[in-house]
Amino acid sequence: GKTTGSVYKDIRFNNNIRIGNFEGTLGITKKIVYPIWIYAGIGLSYNPTWWEVDSYEAGIYKDTEWAKNTDETHFSIPTETGLSFDFKGFNIRPGIKTYDFTHIYISFGVGFSWKKV
Repeated sequence: GKTTGSVYKDIRFNNNIRIGNFEGTLGITKKIVYPIWIYAGIGLSYNPTWWEVDSYEAGIYKDTEWAKNTDETHFSIPTETGLSFDFKGFNIRPGIKTYDFTHIYISFGVGFSWKKV
């Protein structure tokens, strides 16, 4: 790829990668029988990717920094479904999630709920 923002011309990837994840999901729940609920949701996920690179000048090491890899940074639309077990406000939620309908991931959540007033 093309590098920008560095004063050095010789930049080498050193095989370290960081992937961020910011995700939000909205969905619906439906009570099956107490304490079991079913849920389904859809959302938006942002996954920035950084590569650690070493900078050299005339073959001499100068600096190491994290560079954002814009070719690997992307948005995706996660979908999720599963069960929720509500134990008087304490919830356990096993389910499955996919980002592209080719790979399926197991999801697990723990949370709290409250009654409507």
